[in-house]
Amino acid sequence: MFSAIVPAYNEARVIGRCLETLSAAAVKLGGDIVVVCNGCSDDTASVASHYPRVRVLVTDIPSKVQALNLGESEVSSFPRLYFDADLQMTTDAIVALVERMSCTSALLVAPKMTMDLSRCSWVSRQYHQFWSALPAYAKRMGGVYGLTEQGRGYFDQFPEVTGDDAYVRSLFSADQVDIPADIEFLCEPPTNLRDLLQVRTRIVRGGNQLEAQYGASPEVPTNGLGDVIARVARHPSELLAAACFVSVTLWVKYRVNRQRGRGHALTWERDHSSRVSG
Repeated sequence: MFSAIVPAYNEARVIGRCLETLSAAAVKLGGDIVVVCNGCSDDTASVASHYPRVRVLVTDIPSKVQALNLGESEVSSFPRLYFDADLQMTTDAIVALVERMSCTSALLVAPKMTMDLSRCSWVSRQYHQFWSALPAYAKRMGGVYGLTEQGRGYFDQFPEVTGDDAYVRSLFSADQVDIPADIEFLCEPPTNLRDLLQVRTRIVRGGNQLEAQYGASPEVPTNGLGDVIARVARHPSELLAAACFVSVTLWVKYRVNRQRGRGHALTWERDHSSRVSG
């Protein structure tokens, strides 16, 4: 038995590929899935309601954090999974994730992220290929994760932060986190430069928000310039990809500083380029 919470904001075009396998895993293992449609103006609720073992909640407030907390009030079983609605994971991988959580001492378990770059522009593809080769990538989590009952006890409600997954990750030490390499989920990253810059800016500003409000966890993996140099030294053919990665990183830093200097509130800069049905 497990429970899963899927916050969804105008995800009618893509949520089906998430719920098809998640509901199949719930039928197989016994699971309770709650989709929380928050501020939707499309048919997300209608699409989600067609899948077995899925309950749909609707709120007019377009807030992922409030959607998570509303979903939490409707489920009780553990382990508890949290899914972004636009991500894909096979039924077997979901089953493996749930079973993994019953036989590990880790409190937070997350699958490894793989990326479909087939629709990406040249710059986006170079950026993501190089990023995925850096050391911190194998230790990152986001989009899909699971908490044991003990792990869920580490905090009360989800706080008003932009990155719920980054907040949860910051609560645990490295030995409390398990990211098995053989359990994967698939995401489609931003396909063009504009959306890539927007998403990375949101992520960096969200990280700054966490550091300012809660303090940064020293065990959360990050990539530094030394990692980039070491990678290029070992793989000189990736120099151009490294240049794309560094350029985007510096551009994002500029955008973050400019927005902060102008007093711009942190907003959810969404990637629309990857949200296509398929």
